[in-house]
Amino acid sequence: MYIQVKTLPEPIQELLALIGYMKKDIKLETQEKISAFSAGSKGCRSFLAIINMFTNKHSIEYGSWGGANMFNPENRVDNDSKEYVIPPNFIIVKGEEGGGDPTRAKIIIRPDMMIPFLPVKKELNSRLQWIIDVLIGYTSAGRKAQFHEYGKVPPMEQEWAELEKLGLIKRDKRGAVSLTTEGKNARLHRSGFEKYVAP
Repeated sequence: MYIQVKTLPEPIQELLALIGYMKKDIKLETQEKISAFSAGSKGCRSFLAIINMFTNKHSIEYGSWGGANMFNPENRVDNDSKEYVIPPNFIIVKGEEGGGDPTRAKIIIRPDMMIPFLPVKKELNSRLQWIIDVLIGYTSAGRKAQFHEYGKVPPMEQEWAELEKLGLIKRDKRGAVSLTTEGKNARLHRSGFEKYVAP
């Protein structure tokens, strides 16, 4: 599930800004336990951020650039693979920076903290659901192949307009389509399992 950063509680927004996370939305996962370990890839370093929502206090730990090495054997992010129970009201942010790309991150919370974050699900007919599933599951080239495969009727203008009205997609002046946060959360079928639906 994805959530808009601007809708998150202010302490979490501040923490994301502090670690350099600049995207409009962020992936949200639920887990009972968490490991500090995250292997840094070449030219990157991983990080683990923890925030206590009772006190709004946070801590950030960074791994080494390029991952574990002999000069930093005590670094938890590079070396501690033990799993720890996430305490009540704690938010975990794990990610990676460097490598010439913007900071990547995801939020991890306990399952019993999920309800306040749940988005309102948009009800789609089966045709619009097929379009959304293809948009989420494929690259632009893959989408084109799926939409224009022999025997299929590609999305029509009124369908694009309906998805745009529902707030699930955005279109630029050239007609290029991008998914909104709500659109990313509207997926029903995984890539390769989308069942074609005729108009």
